[in-house]
Amino acid sequence: MFQTNILIVAYNRAFGQALATMLSPQTYAPTLITRGAEAHSHLQEGRVDLCLMQDRLPDCSGLDLCEQLRQNLTPHDTPIILFSHQAAIEKVAQQKGACGFVKLPCRPHTLRDLVAT
Repeated sequence: MFQTNILIVAYNRAFGQALATMLSPQTYAPTLITRGAEAHSHLQEGRVDLCLMQDRLPDCSGLDLCEQLRQNLTPHDTPIILFSHQAAIEKVAQQKGACGFVKLPCRPHTLRDLVAT
């Protein structure tokens, strides 16, 4: 069975693990990391089908990282969905290259529906 490789980039492991738990293990293979530099490496290597990224990371802004990745990756490469407690940054997230945005907290079905599209 084919599994979608999802990179979860979250400020802390507990939050990232909560996101991973919302996804079906039969369909999705989540990898959890907490640092922007590590996310950049994973995405450059092309081992990721989808990236779920928090807007705030310990070593950088998720918004800035999204913008950097979009400048270095071709537009059809890995989609990035940004998560934030601040609904006001949705437009900025899209301008910086995110293909989706989720306001936190989110319900499991919301995440599953967004990832499935």
